[in-house]
Amino acid sequence: NQKFDLIWAFSVLIHMEDDILDKCILFVKEHLKAGGRFFANVNLGERPVGNWRGFPVMGRKLNFYEDLAGRHKLFARSLGQLSLYEHYSGNEDQDKQEMLEFHLDK
Repeated sequence: NQKFDLIWAFSVLIHMEDDILDKCILFVKEHLKAGGRFFANVNLGERPVGNWRGFPVMGRKLNFYEDLAGRHKLFARSLGQLSLYEHYSGNEDQDKQEMLEFHLDK
């Protein structure tokens, strides 16, 4: 029953299939304090489902995340590519990932 000001998921949502991602966002919504924020990086844009060590690697459009957030009474927005935050992995695909912010209020 604990609520949090901040929830962070780095390289987590990109490995969730839609049904698991939906449950994750519901969990986040139920555990965010008013004014709290959830940050997560994602692969924006459609792409074939990949694989990393047995886990799927998913790419989705921004409006998918916005719609998913809305179904759970959250708002979602892109904060830009990870490279804007000086995250350089040496892997171009990873550095192009976007950081999303989910929150309860506009």
